[in-house]
Amino acid sequence: MSKRGFSILLILVTSAMLSLTSCGGGEEIIDTGVTDIAIGRWSHTATLLSNGSVLIVGGESKFRTSVNAATLFGTDEQWSSAGDTLETRGEGHTATLLDNGNVLVVGGSENAEIYNTDDNKWTTAGSMEKGRVWQTAVKLKDGKILVAGGQNPSSRKAYKTAEIYDPSKNEWSRTEDMEDSHTRDKMTLLDDGRVLIVGKMLSEIYDPETGIWTSAGPLMKQRDGSYAITKLPDGRILVTGGETVRGRSSEVDPKISPGGVMASHDMSLVATARADIYDPSTGNWSAAEPMSQARKIHPAILLPEGKVLVLGNQSVEEYDPLQDKWILKVQMLIARNYGHTATMLEDGSILIVGGNEGGDPFNPSGNKDMVGISIIEIYDPNAVAD
Repeated sequence: MSKRGFSILLILVTSAMLSLTSCGGGEEIIDTGVTDIAIGRWSHTATLLSNGSVLIVGGESKFRTSVNAATLFGTDEQWSSAGDTLETRGEGHTATLLDNGNVLVVGGSENAEIYNTDDNKWTTAGSMEKGRVWQTAVKLKDGKILVAGGQNPSSRKAYKTAEIYDPSKNEWSRTEDMEDSHTRDKMTLLDDGRVLIVGKMLSEIYDPETGIWTSAGPLMKQRDGSYAITKLPDGRILVTGGETVRGRSSEVDPKISPGGVMASHDMSLVATARADIYDPSTGNWSAAEPMSQARKIHPAILLPEGKVLVLGNQSVEEYDPLQDKWILKVQMLIARNYGHTATMLEDGSILIVGGNEGGDPFNPSGNKDMVGISIIEIYDPNAVAD
């Protein structure tokens, strides 16, 4: 076990012994051994750069208070400024690593921008045909970026449109529309170069060779976004959690508590414990073993050995696709509600940033009390015993 791995394990054990409560009215103090981020935030993006640093962009620091300050977490585990984005990027933006090591950031308006790693500066990346938020983006095999769906930042009208960014020309071009609108949905690159976008009513596949979208059928359980999507080593796609219509989460398993967090904009949605798998070789969806807890707006990480780690609220569990089985792991130190990120570092440990606390996620009237979490954790999957 590495020195840092031992330290992380010691922190977790010590924290469990102290229970981390503030029953006496005093403010609890939690020291994870990692320097806090300057501005606590949620719904930001985290991108691992080619030099091993992690770029944190945008998000919300308080209810309806977006952040334009970007920051870098270095290999020395210290924070440094990455400047301010040209536009404020709050909830619903995307950040995609380009082949040249720079990062394309989209969302909030039609204006895109790029973070240049060489000079630590932001430059414009042209204008999309439509300003959009809560879109999804993926890098194609030829290095171009496909941006699909989302919604109008003002009217909230969902989009069927998709666009492609060509880094070599710094230009955007329109591709064929999708069959259905997709907002707060996710895409992933399949092994054969096509792209799967998951959807509430209809999942679709984009073929870069033809520019055409075709149906990939519906999931086993409808979701209104907020799920996580992970490509497994065998090429299949795992979809975990997300939001479903209130009252239906008991269909997963009557022993599972609905749990999770409520959408601030829609009290009819609750988190689900459902997990589905798409097999590109057959074009079929199937149900996987459900998670032990309902989750939404949670990160999922593919581990080197092929298992998938999900980190929602405070609990952590691991999925073994060979056994179709979930195993609970040691909890995170902080209950992060939702909107936190988890990024695998070069040494295999996982950097956990953000999330929010202070408000009641089940009560929209309490959203104004939510604040971004500045405390950082690093989780080492190999250092923590079951």
